[in-house]
Amino acid sequence: MNSRYLKLLLSLGHCTLTAWFLYPLIDDLEYNLFLEIRLPFNYRSPSSYVFAYFLVGIAFVYISHFVMVIDLIMQAHLLHLVCQLAVLRDCIENAFEECAEGFGDQDLDTFVTDDRFR
Repeated sequence: MNSRYLKLLLSLGHCTLTAWFLYPLIDDLEYNLFLEIRLPFNYRSPSSYVFAYFLVGIAFVYISHFVMVIDLIMQAHLLHLVCQLAVLRDCIENAFEECAEGFGDQDLDTFVTDDRFR
């Protein structure tokens, strides 16, 4: 189940990257890269544009995958933490009532000051 969601989220990320990579090729601007970047050479010629496009593309794919995977790992850990905090909250909320069951009909205000409670 978890691997299906992981594959789904990564495939959605890949679809976004595909759209991002294809847009500079179909817009009306010549020699447009998908990121604003300064390169140490002029990439506005046909041969250097292909090299620059692939260079920026490889770097961007690497960075994008790094960000997607780290984000998914953080979400997985935070989801586990949220579940643990929900269980802890439930235990804390019910602790007072569960302890009060053993003391009978004693008033809750005096229940806290009873030596047996401590």
